[in-house]
Amino acid sequence: YRTIATRDLDSAVSAARKAIDTAPAMHDRVDATLDLLFALFCSGEWGGARAAALDALLLVDQTQGDRAAGGILFMLAFLAADDGQWTHATHLLERLRKFYGDMRDEKRLAELEMIAAAIDFSRGRFSAAERAANAVLATKTSDQIRETAALMLDEIDWIQRRDKPLRSIGKTANVELTSRHALLRARRRLAHGALGPFAAQLFDWENGGSLPEVGNGSEKLMLFRAALGRGRNDVVEKIASELHIGHEAVSEDASESELRILCAASALAFPFARNDFSPMRWRFATRNRLGQWQEIGSVASLSAAELDAILASPTDDWIACSDRELLYIDDLSQWSAGAREAVASLFHVRAEHHRLRRLVDEDPIEARSESIEGIVGESQAMRDVYEVIARVAKRDVPVCILGESGTGKELVARAIHHQSSRRHKPYTPINCAALPENLIESELFGHTRGAFTGADRDRAGLIETTDRGTLFLDEIGEMPLTAQAKLLRFLQEGEFRRVGETVNRSADVRVVTATNRKLEAAVEQGRFREDLYYRVRGVEIVLPPLRDRANDIPLLASHFLCAEQKKHRSGPARLSAEVEAAFASYHWPGNIRELQNTIRAAHALAGDAREIDLEHLPERLRGIKIVRTPLGSYQDAVARFRRELIEKSLLQANGNQNQAAAMLKISRQALAYQIRELGILVKPLKQQRT
Repeated sequence: YRTIATRDLDSAVSAARKAIDTAPAMHDRVDATLDLLFALFCSGEWGGARAAALDALLLVDQTQGDRAAGGILFMLAFLAADDGQWTHATHLLERLRKFYGDMRDEKRLAELEMIAAAIDFSRGRFSAAERAANAVLATKTSDQIRETAALMLDEIDWIQRRDKPLRSIGKTANVELTSRHALLRARRRLAHGALGPFAAQLFDWENGGSLPEVGNGSEKLMLFRAALGRGRNDVVEKIASELHIGHEAVSEDASESELRILCAASALAFPFARNDFSPMRWRFATRNRLGQWQEIGSVASLSAAELDAILASPTDDWIACSDRELLYIDDLSQWSAGAREAVASLFHVRAEHHRLRRLVDEDPIEARSESIEGIVGESQAMRDVYEVIARVAKRDVPVCILGESGTGKELVARAIHHQSSRRHKPYTPINCAALPENLIESELFGHTRGAFTGADRDRAGLIETTDRGTLFLDEIGEMPLTAQAKLLRFLQEGEFRRVGETVNRSADVRVVTATNRKLEAAVEQGRFREDLYYRVRGVEIVLPPLRDRANDIPLLASHFLCAEQKKHRSGPARLSAEVEAAFASYHWPGNIRELQNTIRAAHALAGDAREIDLEHLPERLRGIKIVRTPLGSYQDAVARFRRELIEKSLLQANGNQNQAAAMLKISRQALAYQIRELGILVKPLKQQRT
């Protein structure tokens, strides 16, 4: 650490390697490996740092503990994000959130915003990255983490053409961070220190030199951001197409306030908070069908009469987004006509989407059609999975599906096949862990008569019978090394030999793999070939465990319950509120498979009951502590009360809206409006009465 402080980084790396070689015990070796990781990271050798992090993680696993695991995972996640390995970085981020969440370490959980910022920053999602980086600077954390967040914000300012002072200082011991700070100073024609090799090439290109050659994902993303800042759309689009990333457009003519508000309004959650567009003052007002106004924003509210008058004839900085919506922004009258039209349309669309989303969320849970090839789920994590499936299905790129047991990896592989050009050809799944080591080669590649005891005739293997189709290799990490070598040759050359045969055969097969274990660790331990690992990993699709997609649990439960009812033509059609709460509070270690079997057993025990109750669940679920969700805002509580009151009235009136309105002492028209507003379905209420 003394050599790092004096910036003698070569000596620091050498000292750390020597300490690893002479470590007398495992814990000393772990400490020395962590020192090497830190020294390599500070020296700018981020590729070597990633390898050292994998070594350190393997050592931590061998000690059967979690000593220093959080720091290693943090470093790996950041380096993966910086290199453009977003799926891997996101997977590590989720592990870190669980790791520190279980430890209740709020300080470390706050620091994880740095990883989220790095992922969004490398993907061109600058608004989200900016929010996360600002959150990091608002907490007390290490100098290098603060400098990294500040550098992101400075580069976003440069890309968005904002003339703001630099937040980064360029005085950490990290060579790469210092070089990136120097590049930002050079772009502003300020005095700067030495530029790193690639930063120097980048700066030369920005000033008329030749396009730099990129050696890794990190350098390609640096070139991408430089091209964005310089308006080189040819380079931007080429790299964006190669890496399959989007980016927030930078308008040459838009003012800083126009651009900032348009970007924020497209990325932030609606309804917007009063300080979302600070320091700009704003207000958005919507009139419902009863003539009542609802407002959000930082400007003081107006009376209904004043808003009606403005809507009839917008003035100054007010603009009508629709015949029922008004938007005020400071100096909006000075915006360009195109920007005014864009911000009005954006607020209108976001408000309408929010209104429809509320109606959908209020609907009773029913079995919904599968989102994609038998996969049920509407959480953001699953939507990301659907998007990746749609992209990779039509291209014969290697796909590796990562996820715990029971998360539906085989369904994803099947969906990739059915959306590909091979969908009319065979799809063959095989579980590598379920086959004995002495049979897996024969199963995959086939054998000739007499090749081994019991081989009484020639037999084609699964690769041969799946020609022009898709072969799914589940639990590929369990494949023996001998079979791995033959599989690698087939993936590289498209050729294979049956067991006991000397003639090469060929087949055109797309291979999709899956694993529930860390292949990196298996590679380091020599149980999985490194060359095969890089051949099969390709695009990684990470399936979240069920506990991380709680919003999908009611959908999945309803789906499985409907399937059981159709199969047996009897039994309960819904879950009780207590069962839904128990499902939401349970950890689901067996994931979707455990949920399906739980529903199947509960349906059988419930018999002819109208709904599945707690008494029909296994003991592990009956005794679980229910986690109650917070009541929410005042408006949410009022909406719940209105909904319950109207539903009870409709039940008592047997679905007759005229009678229900009379009970509530309101008009028939007012009741009909509230039914629509709250998303109440009258027909199910009639059926519920019988």
